[in-house]
Amino acid sequence: MLRSTTTLTVGDHAPPFTLSDTNGDLFALKSVAGKPTVLFFYASDKIEACREIAGNFRNLMPALNDFDVQVYGISPDAPEERKIFAKEDRIPFVLLSDLHKTVSKKYGVCFTHDREADVTIYNRFAFLLDSNQRIVKIYHLNNVSTWAIELLADLKALPREEPRHIRMQAPVLLIPNVFSLELCRELIDIWHTKGNDDSGFMGSVGEKTVLFIDYQTKIRRDHFVYDRQLQATLNKIIMARIAPEIEKAFHYQITRQERYRIACYDGSLGAFFRPHRDNTTGGTAHRRFAMSLNLNVGEYEGGYLRFPEYGPHLYKPDTGSAIIFSGSLTHEATPVTSGIRFVLLNFFYGDEEAQSRKSYEERVKNDYDTAVRINS
Repeated sequence: MLRSTTTLTVGDHAPPFTLSDTNGDLFALKSVAGKPTVLFFYASDKIEACREIAGNFRNLMPALNDFDVQVYGISPDAPEERKIFAKEDRIPFVLLSDLHKTVSKKYGVCFTHDREADVTIYNRFAFLLDSNQRIVKIYHLNNVSTWAIELLADLKALPREEPRHIRMQAPVLLIPNVFSLELCRELIDIWHTKGNDDSGFMGSVGEKTVLFIDYQTKIRRDHFVYDRQLQATLNKIIMARIAPEIEKAFHYQITRQERYRIACYDGSLGAFFRPHRDNTTGGTAHRRFAMSLNLNVGEYEGGYLRFPEYGPHLYKPDTGSAIIFSGSLTHEATPVTSGIRFVLLNFFYGDEEAQSRKSYEERVKNDYDTAVRINS
């Protein structure tokens, strides 16, 4: 199993595409979202090793059907050639033609040799996508006894839920597997080693926005991320895995964000954040969406998000997974009763909000470096 190709990494969204099938009809990947999907790539049906791969998938189909998985084979061969191949080799799944290798290059399976510009390298890779067309695993198709076993095991491990009658839920977006476990641990280590401070909240005094620290309202310590290399790493992941989901779910394009903060809720203090909204002051009105990304689920008790306007339900995405919600929603971080909870937080907005924020700050000239302490 591979973590990445030259262009894609496990956790990324599969790039959308439209290709011709063996009948010359157009097939769009987005049209089959909602089920697990396998995309496999190779150079040509004319190559014996490639034909064997297609045959391996054919032989595997009874087992794959048990998981209700869709399979699509992609190569640069022409539709009419692929149709003949499908008939000769009794291929039961859809074959697609990437005549100009455009899709193959997007997926990082096809690229020009570093030192020989006239040589094209085409790797034999397969991608397992979840029902939301995120990349779950990448396989090198060089040994069927290895990749076939791994693929079936990974399909079995995909999260599955029985349909439930949902009577009420908060209008939030849950996004799994945004960060790797390694990156989550790295962020926790940064909090421990690079310093952290009491975390406050914003309130209004007249037209000004003031930072308050009040242990009856919130107990938390934050590390703000100033390291530019880390910022770039986080930005790249957020724009690839969070931004497209926000645009799809809420029809809103985020272009700006505040500074990342690694937050810690200490169970020995019963740390919490009482019900609040994120955009109630002039200095926070720009916050269209909030992100809460858990870094160490399983190492603490309590520490849920709750949205009391929409019922008593408790939200705790897995480690590396995020919950996205409007800054207008009342929400709380329930007390951590044991252990220590770490979470990465940020707020997202767009160009119009950025201009409003700039105009407000230039007019009011807030001082965010000075905190007003109450009950602390």
